[in-house]
Amino acid sequence: LDDSLPLKPTTYYGTRSGIGQVFKVLEDKGEMDITAVGLGVGTLSVYARRGDTLRFYEINPDVIELSQTYFRYLETSSTKVEIIAADGRMGLRSQPIKSTDLLILDAFSSDAIPVHLLTIEAFDVYLSRLKEDGVICVHISNQHLNLVPVLDGVSRHHNLSLHVLNSKETSDTFDAQWAVLSADSEFITKLEEQTNAFRPDN
Repeated sequence: LDDSLPLKPTTYYGTRSGIGQVFKVLEDKGEMDITAVGLGVGTLSVYARRGDTLRFYEINPDVIELSQTYFRYLETSSTKVEIIAADGRMGLRSQPIKSTDLLILDAFSSDAIPVHLLTIEAFDVYLSRLKEDGVICVHISNQHLNLVPVLDGVSRHHNLSLHVLNSKETSDTFDAQWAVLSADSEFITKLEEQTNAFRPDN
């Protein structure tokens, strides 16, 4: 809400969070197509660069209104942000095959999570829209549920590498846990070299 900090990623999305570290690893990549499921207040738009394409799927119209009325992340983003009022899994079906570089799933931090977004069938949809060197980031911070075993099963089924990134709270961020899935060996090597990511089976 502070007008002096419209471009600072806070809460679960700080620069030291999993998603912040992934964007750092990807900073040398050219213009990216970024798809996010779950809008929140639009904080993730801080990371989009000029030339990137960023779209949010958000099922709750009240969330869209709040993000545009009380917060400035979307309007101050370096790129034009598209917001689509739809269930993310269904919305992704309308995207072209192999069209997105980075898919961010951010709908699991509440007490009642949309489990259909973490099924093998849902990942069939995600991977069909993800480029061959694409990355999926899943925000799994949750006080009640451990979603790592679920994603471990999904990653094994789809032959993906799974890493987990944890970050500790600071004055303006929360403890956060993110899972990162990819089949691209070059990205995986950079992730392991440049971040605190670990494989959950280690």
